[in-house]
Amino acid sequence: MHALPDGACGRMCPSTSVENATVFLGMIGSGGRVAYVSPAVPLSRDDIEALPADERRPLEAQYRFAGPCVESECGHWSGSHCGLGELIADAGEAADLAGESNGGPSGERLAKCGIRPQCRWYADQGARACRACPRVVTDLRVAVPG
Repeated sequence: MHALPDGACGRMCPSTSVENATVFLGMIGSGGRVAYVSPAVPLSRDDIEALPADERRPLEAQYRFAGPCVESECGHWSGSHCGLGELIADAGEAADLAGESNGGPSGERLAKCGIRPQCRWYADQGARACRACPRVVTDLRVAVPG
């Protein structure tokens, strides 16, 4: 895996913009779920430029990328944890309880993930974030420095 930039905390953001991407996590399937690759696949700028893509949609709507968690430099940082990871975990848990999700019950085995040991969401929210994570498509309308 690539070296982290100076000041990075050592955790990985599992839903970063392509500009901050250092790891390929998976592809977004037609049903909007992530098909993960494992082990993690390091990315270079050349790798990103070579990805097959629909030019009409952002790469983040077609693929999931991970990159260094930048903590307080990110608009989702709460001061002690990732607020987005918390929202994702809470929403996934609510959908599971309402029977509206395809994420599986809390006892279901978690998807293979190439960054779980370094994942910011997993470190903060545990397995409940992992159960919701396959349903996440990165939304670039939120300003997050890359």
